Amino acid sequence: MFTFEGQPRFMILQPPLSTTAEKFRPKRNARIRPPSAWLLACVLLQLNAGLARAQCAHNPTVTPNNLIFCPNSGSDTLWTQPYQAYQWFKDGVLQSGDTLRYRRVTSADAGSMFSVDATLNGCTERSPQVMVDGWVFLLPVVSTQGLMNPLCQGDTLRLILLPPYEINIQWTNGGLPIPGANDDTLIVTTDGDYSVSGAPEICPQFNQQLGVTMSYRFLPCSSGWDGPVSSSQNSPSWHPNPLRGEQLRLLGDDSDQEIEFQLLDPLGRCVLRQILPSGNTTLNWANEANQKPAENGIYTIVWTRGHKTRTQRLVVNPH
Repeated sequence: MFTFEGQPRFMILQPPLSTTAEKFRPKRNARIRPPSAWLLACVLLQLNAGLARAQCAHNPTVTPNNLIFCPNSGSDTLWTQPYQAYQWFKDGVLQSGDTLRYRRVTSADAGSMFSVDATLNGCTERSPQVMVDGWVFLLPVVSTQGLMNPLCQGDTLRLILLPPYEINIQWTNGGLPIPGANDDTLIVTTDGDYSVSGAPEICPQFNQQLGVTMSYRFLPCSSGWDGPVSSSQNSPSWHPNPLRGEQLRLLGDDSDQEIEFQLLDPLGRCVLRQILPSGNTTLNWANEANQKPAENGIYTIVWTRGHKTRTQRLVVNPH
């Protein structure tokens, strides 16, 4: 209590601000400075050091890391090192119940990624992922060499089974195995209904059927008319052969019946069908067919008189 001019007065004394508080009192128009680069670097180093101390001491891996299954094959096993607890993942998804040190996989797992969480002394670490892969093969394909339309008796046709089907090959005719026909190439000289099966060398148990039947017939192209042959029929044929002009003439034929004439191109397509009246054995290509052969090649003439048919190869070389 104080007295002033004879009157009692009360006075509240406010202690002065400390030096520290005064130092940090906000000042008008003051700017906050961003932390310096070295301060940020120190903080990051401390964080990294803490994370490093938090990692487990073990580094699990999965083996083998190069599994490749053949189609419809059996199974194999993925392993990790011995730890105290395990949890497997497939394509990043937890696999319920897969808590053993190993994991069985099959060809149905081909294309998937696998990893495992391994726990040791209360610390869990996940392994890198490994892929389980699988072989995929196209269907068997057969190429041909020497295929003509038509095939004539005496021709040789080669059927070739293309890679990767290179082992366990078996050719068939009419559904029955051909004895000794176990090579990739089959030589065909007689009528038949052919097919083949085989397996890739890398997957010898994956035996695949061609799935189609290749039927071939060899015609008597140079033995006269089909059916009975009389003494007056002396193997008639069309000339000139090779053809370089526009006119074909049937020589060696004395019949007076009309002729049904067909011309097949090298792909077996009928490009000309003509009826020659009785007594006419000449075909003017440009006049009657209104066309010329589109290109060089081996064409096939098929002509019928009555109930008898004959075929003949015709080499077209207009130049």
